[in-house]
Amino acid sequence: RRVRLGSAAFGLEAFARDAAAKAARAEAETKASVALAKELEAAEREAAAGREAAEREAAQELAASVALVRELQAAETRDLAARAKAEEARLQAQDEAERRAALQRERDEEDAERRRRVATVRTAAEKARKAGVEARNRARVAESAERPRWGDADDDDDDD
Repeated sequence: RRVRLGSAAFGLEAFARDAAAKAARAEAETKASVALAKELEAAEREAAAGREAAEREAAQELAASVALVRELQAAETRDLAARAKAEEARLQAQDEAERRAALQRERDEEDAERRRRVATVRTAAEKARKAGVEARNRARVAESAERPRWGDADDDDDDD
């Protein structure tokens, strides 16, 4: 009986040791699982924080890109406005130059017409002067032909 009891006690002890070892292993595995779960939670929190930071950074980059696009559009708008203003100024200057050229042509035509009229009047005056000189010369010749010469006996001008 003792052998059987000893054997049974030994079997129970072995079983108790096995159970204790299994319990220790299970406790160690549970602790490891808890530690692993905590690590997983920390990694998830870190990943979530990283995602949030990446999202914030992406949102900031997007906002900066939008601001840059708006700034570029504003610069293009200013550039187009400046070009339009320069083109308008160029067209106004061209119109002014054309207007001045037309006025100058008109003045030149008026001056040319005035010079033609003056030349016509001068030509007429010169012709009239020459005609007057010729008429005076003919009148002198005719007068001298009618007047007696110095040595003529017919001197009626002496009224003494």
